[in-house]
Amino acid sequence: MSNGMRVAPRWRGTRIGHITDICCFVPGDVPMVEGHDLGPATSPVEMMAYDASITYRNPVPAMADRARDASREGRLLGLQCPICKRITVGGDRPYCAVDGVELGPDDEIDLADRGTVSNFVVVTPVQFPGQAETEPFGCVFVLLDDSNVVLAYQQTIELPAAELRVGMRVSAVWASPGEADAVSGIGRSMGALLGWMPNGEPDIDDPDLVNRIY
Repeated sequence: MSNGMRVAPRWRGTRIGHITDICCFVPGDVPMVEGHDLGPATSPVEMMAYDASITYRNPVPAMADRARDASREGRLLGLQCPICKRITVGGDRPYCAVDGVELGPDDEIDLADRGTVSNFVVVTPVQFPGQAETEPFGCVFVLLDDSNVVLAYQQTIELPAAELRVGMRVSAVWASPGEADAVSGIGRSMGALLGWMPNGEPDIDDPDLVNRIY
């Protein structure tokens, strides 16, 4: 045997359209058949059942735990690079993307829980068994006050899709202590943050808002 050696399959004489139809691979470019060749499977394979087991291990950064705990107190936690002062948020990126330095507890800062809708998308639910949403709903990009942080694809609360607009002022809606455990599990990267709803403040008139998506 050697790297680059050419091989061809040795097929079973009776084939059923399964990977086990291949007995082995033999040297050369000419396929072979083991025993009497009874031809291919009589019908094409439409579905194949098999058993599989996959184990995933996803270590949770300590920053993510602290961000989750802060959310239960109604706080948005961010990280500020001590060199470039860039702020990141999300709980799973404990490094500055510009300077490459590791960020820790000393670099954590509280962010505003109010902001401005810089962009949005309207999602029309596809109906399937178990789908809870029946009407179009919006996901918004929120530019947080007093920073350049934009939270993307945020849920909205009590805000019909038809009323979404760039420049709308919104505030965070937090889960109550009793609800926090139920909403801050898998898929809730912002912990106990339920979403954003209009806060009644005047819209921000800034044509550059639509470009703020990250």
